[in-house]
Amino acid sequence: MKLFIMLIFYFMLMMSTLIAMSSNSWMIIWMMLEINLMSFIPVLMMNMNSKTNFLFKYFIIQTISSSSFLMSITLMWINYNNFDINLNMINMNFLNFLISISMILKMGLVPFHLWYIEIMMNLSWMNIFLMSTWQKIMPLMIISYFNMNMIIYMTVITSSLISSIQGMYQMNLRKIFTFSSINQTSWLTINSCMSLYLMIIYMMMYMMISFNIIYMFNLNNFSYISDMYLMNNYSYLTKFLLFTNILSLAGLPPFLGFLMKLISIKFLIMNKLFLMSLTLIISSLMTLFFYLRLTYSSMILSNSKNKLKLVNFLMKNSYKKNYSMLNNIMFTLTSINFLIMITLIILILN
Repeated sequence: MKLFIMLIFYFMLMMSTLIAMSSNSWMIIWMMLEINLMSFIPVLMMNMNSKTNFLFKYFIIQTISSSSFLMSITLMWINYNNFDINLNMINMNFLNFLISISMILKMGLVPFHLWYIEIMMNLSWMNIFLMSTWQKIMPLMIISYFNMNMIIYMTVITSSLISSIQGMYQMNLRKIFTFSSINQTSWLTINSCMSLYLMIIYMMMYMMISFNIIYMFNLNNFSYISDMYLMNNYSYLTKFLLFTNILSLAGLPPFLGFLMKLISIKFLIMNKLFLMSLTLIISSLMTLFFYLRLTYSSMILSNSKNKLKLVNFLMKNSYKKNYSMLNNIMFTLTSINFLIMITLIILILN
């Protein structure tokens, strides 16, 4: 019964996003935002721990954002229709700013990122995946309908720099991937301002790469970098597949993550956004540092310092049962990454 209810909420979560993407009415898009919120909160409740305060915070933040968006589209509707009341002087730039701020708040970008960090720390790994990817699609789609303004410009720059700097000294894996999500969202935001299709392609690649990593962390219940020492107990193939995806997410050449960032930089230069492209490149180099920490901590250090934790790990997690399934899933998804990368390189060269 619980599985059936979960499937219903997941179905509503997907359909609300797809209907919003195919709709040409602002009111329907707002309704889909509300349905998406009402279906995502039960998904969080099904897998939450004893703490429930973060659900109320998440609901309040999303409600404020949706209310601002509803007020903006109402004023826009009044402005486009010549009523007798003299509201025809509403500045469209102001409405553009208001919608941009409401979507920035909904996605958790700087300076509205503190609630996002706190909520992500209380979620399971698979819910972190949904928060980082699927829940960002509708706000990014709404941003793509407007021209880029100074608020979007400054938010993308500050989000990319602050998230990369703060992520460099974190030891908690959830915080590391939270700041990584903020950094990737800044790339997605500027891509959506330039082209909606570019944002969708970037999002599909990001979802494919991050699912491999988060699935591995969820399977082993990793929480800190020190838990990565337990990767010494896996085969070299499993570690290679995981760390390949981590380096791909970091944007290291010649992986798929580098290719999607290279395409984004090409579009930025074509649109003459030189300062933006320079800032995003610098932030990517800084994020590469804390991604590399995840790889060398397990590849170089011995597991002798963690014998007790390793014994508890073997007792609590029957990883041998999941070992072949894990290898197959990781190998399949990583192979898809490489095939897409090779295909895109061939298309670019032609």
